[in-house]
Amino acid sequence: MSGVFRHILVAVDFAHSSDRALELAVKMAIESAAQLTLVTASEVSAMVYEGAAASTADLVSPAEDAPRAQMTELVAEVRKRWAKVDGFVRYTDPVRGVLDTVRETQADLIVVGTHARQGVDRLISGSIAEGIVRAASVPVLIVHAG
Repeated sequence: MSGVFRHILVAVDFAHSSDRALELAVKMAIESAAQLTLVTASEVSAMVYEGAAASTADLVSPAEDAPRAQMTELVAEVRKRWAKVDGFVRYTDPVRGVLDTVRETQADLIVVGTHARQGVDRLISGSIAEGIVRAASVPVLIVHAG
């Protein structure tokens, strides 16, 4: 059976905000027999470099290793349910990381979770989901963390 989407990309942040999005994306991938790509992105390297007194290699390596290990674990967990899954870790602006991965993998749907923040909290934190929606060339499914 062939579904509407052939390649689903889900943005994950290893926090509650992406749990429901991931769950829905896995179900959709199984139902559509679609490739599933997980991606996480953060600017951790840039933050670590600022004002670093210690060797940047000493600081950056552990900061970059943690997301890689989390992604490896998450892909292995999802693979128990759906074999057609891979994962990427990007060290860049989260919106750019997701959109670059969409282009590279030719994903035709993005699934992203959101906290649905409002007011001052939203102004301070910005909205990664909103940035993805504004710039994406493919459909974006926003899933509220609930």
